[in-house]
Amino acid sequence: LLDGLEKVIKNGKPEELSKAVDAPKLPEISDSSSVDFGDWLYLIEHVMSDLSTSSAEWWATVVQDAQEFYERYQAADQFSRLSMKPTASPALSETKWSRLDRRGATILLGATPDDIKKELVATRTRTTLEVLSRLMVLYRPGSALEKGQHYQRARDLKLSVPDPSVTLRGIDQLVKRPIQDNPEVAFRMNLLRYHLKVDFSPSEESILAVHRALLAEFEQMGFKKKAKQVQESTSTARVRAMETSTPQAAAPSTPTSPSSTGKGARPCRFYVTDEGCRRGKACKYEHTMKDLSKADRRDRCYECGAKGHMASACPTKKEVQQKAVSAGDSPASSTGGTGGRGGKGGRQQRPAEPGDGGGAQPATVSTTTTSPATTTETPVQGVPVEQLIEDAQKLMKAFMEQKSQPMVQTMRVEDGVSREESRSPALREFMKQNEELIRISRMGLLDSGATHPLRARTEKDQAGTMDNVSVTLAGENRVQMVQNKAGTIIAHQDAQPIVPLGTLVKALGYEFVWDHRGCRLRHPDRKEVRVCTRSTCPEVMQCDALRLIAELEEARLAETMSSLAQLKASVMAAKEHKEKSWKDHVQAYVASGVYEDGIKAVMCAPFMHHMPMKDQLQTIVPLPKDDGEAWQWMKKFPMNRAKRRGLWQAHEWTVHMFAGLGVKNDPLRDLPGFVEIDMKKGWDLNDGKIYGVLLWMAKQGRIRHVIGGPPAGTFSPWHYKRDSDGYKKALRSTHEPWGLREGLNPDESSKVLNENVMLCKMVWLRLCAEAAHGEQVEDSQNRVGFCMEYPEDPYNYMPEGEHRSSCVSVWRTEFMKEFIKETNLIKYQFEQGALGHLFRRRTCCLSNLGLGIQGLKDQRAYVAADNKDADQSVWPYGFRITLADAIHEWKNGESPIVVKKAMTKKELEEWKAHVERGHWPYRRDCSVCLTASGTGRPARRVVHRDAYVMSLDIAGPFAEKGKDEVRGKKYRFVLAATYLYPKMRDVPEDAPIPNEEEAEEFLREEEAEPEAPELPEDPECDAQEEEWKKKVAELRKPMELQMLRFCIPLERHTGKEILECIQDLYVQLRAMGLPLTRIHSDRAREFRVKPVRKWCRERDIYQTFTEGLAPTQNAVAESHVKWLKGRARVHLNEMELDKEFWPCAMKYACLQHNARQMGTKTAGIKFGSVVWVKSKKDRGPFDPKWERGKYMGPADDVREGHVVRLDDSLWLRTLHMRTVRDDEMELEEEEHVVDLIDPTRRVRGKTKLSDPELRAIRKQERTVLVKELLESKI
Repeated sequence: LLDGLEKVIKNGKPEELSKAVDAPKLPEISDSSSVDFGDWLYLIEHVMSDLSTSSAEWWATVVQDAQEFYERYQAADQFSRLSMKPTASPALSETKWSRLDRRGATILLGATPDDIKKELVATRTRTTLEVLSRLMVLYRPGSALEKGQHYQRARDLKLSVPDPSVTLRGIDQLVKRPIQDNPEVAFRMNLLRYHLKVDFSPSEESILAVHRALLAEFEQMGFKKKAKQVQESTSTARVRAMETSTPQAAAPSTPTSPSSTGKGARPCRFYVTDEGCRRGKACKYEHTMKDLSKADRRDRCYECGAKGHMASACPTKKEVQQKAVSAGDSPASSTGGTGGRGGKGGRQQRPAEPGDGGGAQPATVSTTTTSPATTTETPVQGVPVEQLIEDAQKLMKAFMEQKSQPMVQTMRVEDGVSREESRSPALREFMKQNEELIRISRMGLLDSGATHPLRARTEKDQAGTMDNVSVTLAGENRVQMVQNKAGTIIAHQDAQPIVPLGTLVKALGYEFVWDHRGCRLRHPDRKEVRVCTRSTCPEVMQCDALRLIAELEEARLAETMSSLAQLKASVMAAKEHKEKSWKDHVQAYVASGVYEDGIKAVMCAPFMHHMPMKDQLQTIVPLPKDDGEAWQWMKKFPMNRAKRRGLWQAHEWTVHMFAGLGVKNDPLRDLPGFVEIDMKKGWDLNDGKIYGVLLWMAKQGRIRHVIGGPPAGTFSPWHYKRDSDGYKKALRSTHEPWGLREGLNPDESSKVLNENVMLCKMVWLRLCAEAAHGEQVEDSQNRVGFCMEYPEDPYNYMPEGEHRSSCVSVWRTEFMKEFIKETNLIKYQFEQGALGHLFRRRTCCLSNLGLGIQGLKDQRAYVAADNKDADQSVWPYGFRITLADAIHEWKNGESPIVVKKAMTKKELEEWKAHVERGHWPYRRDCSVCLTASGTGRPARRVVHRDAYVMSLDIAGPFAEKGKDEVRGKKYRFVLAATYLYPKMRDVPEDAPIPNEEEAEEFLREEEAEPEAPELPEDPECDAQEEEWKKKVAELRKPMELQMLRFCIPLERHTGKEILECIQDLYVQLRAMGLPLTRIHSDRAREFRVKPVRKWCRERDIYQTFTEGLAPTQNAVAESHVKWLKGRARVHLNEMELDKEFWPCAMKYACLQHNARQMGTKTAGIKFGSVVWVKSKKDRGPFDPKWERGKYMGPADDVREGHVVRLDDSLWLRTLHMRTVRDDEMELEEEEHVVDLIDPTRRVRGKTKLSDPELRAIRKQERTVLVKELLESKI
């Protein structure tokens, strides 16, 4: 808001930059770096102020922000300095300064020496403020220039860094001497090394932590040494020593801080550079060119070592810089270090300017000390051990939390320019007039580490309604603050609000999003909150922060009221538990859905009395109010919208709780409405909305089966077995089976509580579903399938000993004993290894399903030993199949637990009489009569058959292998298929419209006689009544259906071939415009394979089967097989063809039948007729172009094509086919005479005659002969 107002007031426009000018070079780092930096800052000010029309104002703001950063830097301890970064004021964030800021950063980088420029580039310093702040840090005593960035540069260039052990050894060699001279530093570093384990397990992170700690320690040592040197060398310097509590040994000399030794002690590092040493002969280090060749010495000055001039023209003799700049230009230090040349005379030469970042400091900066003796600290002879340990602990914690690269600290400089002076006068006037608006426009902090919100005090916060609490701050400091009833910390009126981000996400459901649009808080129902980042800290507007805190207070109050409601319900349940039974309370909870009724039911249940009160209160959660709220809560389910909607529409649910990750081809997934719930798949049953939807579905009576194995990790015998050190970590005991009251850490207590609550939630989900079904039927016992799997009691299979006696099992608890007694469930004991598990895994199941696995043992000779890391939630495939079959039998009405109805007195007498009479007459409920005379279901004709149904059956194998145009003599089976659809009826015509004369006559009669007399009975009405009765009678008749016939020859009848055939038939029906809703077949395995069933489900095709070995239940397909065999026999015998052509004959018969049913045209050529086709062979000019063959039926894959078998046994699909009449003409010219059989010899006496010789006659001859015989009088 302020940025926008300032832009409007100033009418800000993009800055137009002037031409680039040369900036003065920044000198190299030396013992007078502070003075040189102040001089250079004064010179660079004129360059920066002339970049644009408003660049002076921008540069003043940059210098001010850099000075503020330097003040905070000096005030911070050695640990906090490592992560400090300069913060730009809002005025620098305007768009118009962006181009100017880039130009300024370029000028500063160009003015810095090469070594410092490399460091700035390595640390990726971008803005002008960052460059200037870094230069202020570097050009002060304790410079970090020699703490170079070689390691970071190696990582940036993707180079191989040394091994951590090698790096550690090198660091130890460098710091060996100063560490030995400072026992306190050695103690803290050894403690840190022991905590980081760098001596026996070094890593990159631990070595960097040690490096950061050494930098901080040496920098502190350097500060103390500088302060002492300044106090001893001069008594007129306007600086004060840094306040320290313990004396530190001096740090070793470095090139950036020259020692007081004479010339020749060490070579000068600047002497052989291109710029040379600016001190010349005054330098305290040795100037030598012994390492340079003669060619390199020619162009160099022997005074400073620079290139481009000789010793006679060396600029170091002129001392231009010492005369041009006064001593008061360098900023003085307020906490210690070399203060520069700032004497009294220097301060009077030039007055301080507001825009000068390096100007003279105000008088308040100087110390009030009149002599060095008053500022010199008295050395401390010893430090208490407690103080050393406390410092070491703070050091370790700070460096374990520090993640950034080491940064350099220096001494703090007092601020000489205030923030108010950088603002424009119009903006300052506006801010004075709108203080309330400015206060509202402040920002609030989003803190991920905070546990409670913090806000300023308001009028509603009365002192008597708040409590004093101890608050732990980020630095482990404790302060006393006040807290209201909603858990919010109340601070002073100007305090910045703090919103705990973790609580905001968990309690209110907000989501922190960071994408291309920026950072924001997103909520499914509330408005998005924009998040800004300042110094890597997320912030929101103060109004948004206060609103979020208010929402947190409301949620906290709602949670408190809910707890009070739970307590109230518990108290009421304790008072009323004797008045009603626990089952009555469950019925009331299911009927009303009131949360208090559910709590009463849990509290009154006898088996729940043995559970801790905390576990009981978390068993029941509030239910949704209606369907809309249930659907909204269901969006918490970790599934997509399509699956969620399909589950919502399912009438029956099978809930598999604690299913794990599941297995491939799980047979349980074929159950309708199957839901797999597990934490690994994103299901959190501790979420009240997810479990509330499950209870609501149980209340609606839609949960029919509840199966699963609750988590039992803390019950595992592995927790009660001593390890190699003789230590065991048991979380339960035989006296405290629901968790130890003492000795558990928070994680262990949470794990035990979670397992207890999951067990209770599974049990009560089944009880609520039972109660819901109890309202609909009288017999409510065992109306919901239930199977709970838990590890077997170790007492039943482990040998006696300490391990066995310490193990805890849920089956020995009073809770489980009472629960089995109340529900009459059956306990199955078996070994999962017998059902396919890798291990033996002794298990117990509590169920009302007919599992049939009691006492099942693993018969394998060798079984791998069970281990602690094995997944307990994965069931073997055999157990899943057993459970799926039991659920299918349950759904079909074959429940293993049947409540038998007792006989009345009269029925008992009739039964005794039936037995005494020798089981006469026949009774259906008598097992003797049933086994002796019982009959099955009679086969009756179905009157009202279903339409759009396809019946399938497989015929074969045939002794004679068939062949067609596709394959040669390989077919042994045929798939017979029929399709029923409604018969086409004639559309009735509309009634004719009456003419106009009849209409006028009718109207005129109505006007002449207003009162119509009673009309006699109309015979037309009687006729209409009779016609209506006939139509009603016709509607009662079954619908007339038509049948289409299909057949597909097969080599094999596996599931793959059957699926391809069904797909081909489906495509043919869809091409005819006919739908397919059901497929009926026998129970052959090829019809029930998974690919076929999956394909039918994907196309909404219902698949039905016979009961097995019952051909009458698939009579349509069986009759179709008989029809196919008969028609093939007719076609083959008529044309005297071989039996191997039966596939072609069957397909021809089906095509002819379907053409008659659909009313389509056919070629009208008989099967096996002689036809002529156009030859496709390469022939000469005088060879015939047509060949002779036999017609085998229409082609399936060629439109209006035909299949012809040539005389040379070649099969051909063609459109060019002709029939000729040559053979018919020859047959008509023949005489139809039957040759009599002449005797070959005379027969004398009784002699057996041989068979007469028969001569084959043609079809025409046989037809004429039959006709003459029929017309004869005989």
